[in-house]
Amino acid sequence: MESLEEPVSLDFIAGIGGIRAIGVIRALTKGERTETELAEDLGLTEQIIRGILQRFYDAKLVNFRKEREPNGWFVYHWELYPERLAEAISRRKRKILSLLRKRFEFEHSNHFFMCTERCQRFTFEEGFENDFICPSCGESLRQHENEFACQELEDYIGRMESS
Repeated sequence: MESLEEPVSLDFIAGIGGIRAIGVIRALTKGERTETELAEDLGLTEQIIRGILQRFYDAKLVNFRKEREPNGWFVYHWELYPERLAEAISRRKRKILSLLRKRFEFEHSNHFFMCTERCQRFTFEEGFENDFICPSCGESLRQHENEFACQELEDYIGRMESS
């Protein structure tokens, strides 16, 4: 399974259930837990825990079994589907990598221009259409180097591919 410490994993989990969901998912990686156990261990209310678990249940990443206690109340025992979570995180990672590669290709294959006020950045074609004058402030456009952005994207893609 993808590491739950990777930024992509943490972002995915927080995107479904909020920042508090990270602790809930970490706890569920250790095995089946009840809402009460999770609430006590994480210092959250059972209502918050239920809300988080429901969002992950809707995403088909956790499941529960219901057990009736002698007093008539139901206790829900929750378990994580680690394979489904890993696959969902992997899909998210592939999507992000695809978008980063497209962005790198765009940055690498274009020349950019910008005014001294840095109102916005233009491709060569956009600059040409505006006679190399910024439509916002009227200043002339100068070539803007983007090697740093290309290098940062390339490094980030490399780090994501190696993790």
